[in-house]
Amino acid sequence: MNAKVFFTVFFISLSGKAHPFCGLNSSEGFHADLTRAVVRSSDWMKQFYKDNTTTKLRPYRAGSMFATLRIAGHYPRTLLTDFKDSEGNSINKTLKNKLNTVQNLSSIPTPQLGLIIQGVISICKDPKDFHGYNLIKPLLAGFLKFKTYSSFNNYFGYSLAVIALCNAGNKVPDFVIEELVEEANRNVSTYHSVDTNALISTALSCVSTSNRSLQRKVERAVGKFVQTLISKQKTTTGAFGNNQYSTALAVEALQAARIRTDS
Repeated sequence: MNAKVFFTVFFISLSGKAHPFCGLNSSEGFHADLTRAVVRSSDWMKQFYKDNTTTKLRPYRAGSMFATLRIAGHYPRTLLTDFKDSEGNSINKTLKNKLNTVQNLSSIPTPQLGLIIQGVISICKDPKDFHGYNLIKPLLAGFLKFKTYSSFNNYFGYSLAVIALCNAGNKVPDFVIEELVEEANRNVSTYHSVDTNALISTALSCVSTSNRSLQRKVERAVGKFVQTLISKQKTTTGAFGNNQYSTALAVEALQAARIRTDS
């Protein structure tokens, strides 16, 4: 698993550490291979961020990068002081400047807003009051627009937004959870790619205890996705899907569902 793979799957790791996120001191709890990937990804992303300007590096990508770096064990203060772009801007300033140029936060595609929220969480700032901006409110409103805009019309992006909301410690509305549960009742084995099935499963694992009345439905839905993912594993290589990115997403989804993947 290389740096870019970990960059792809950082959400999964976050989903299991939402509440103690700002108390994390290191990449404790990772398997050895994932820990090594964490270290390599840190070095790669630090250099990548330094080599780019704020105008070249989109804020939502910067947000996701810093969430990854936080999981890698970097303290929020370190992220603000040691990680600067080529213009000397910290992630705090990058995200603030972006929001200052947006007249309506609802115009930001919901999945991208979720990534920005992850960046805010990475430096232990409140996404409900980040430089006066409430980022949770437009994220919640965005779920009502699902499938009505081309920028928010698939379950991969939907799941990213759910995970961001979950990681922010915000209650995920019942209708949002039910949308994912209903998707599990469809023919998931052929309807979605391994990547999407994995991310839906992870989102459901993140919200599995948020509503007792839906808990059993959520657990059954996760079970369906787990079985689907396992059925996609190649017996010869142990990989899931067609590439290492799909495998990384699937493995982390199974771990989020508390399915052992090291045997």
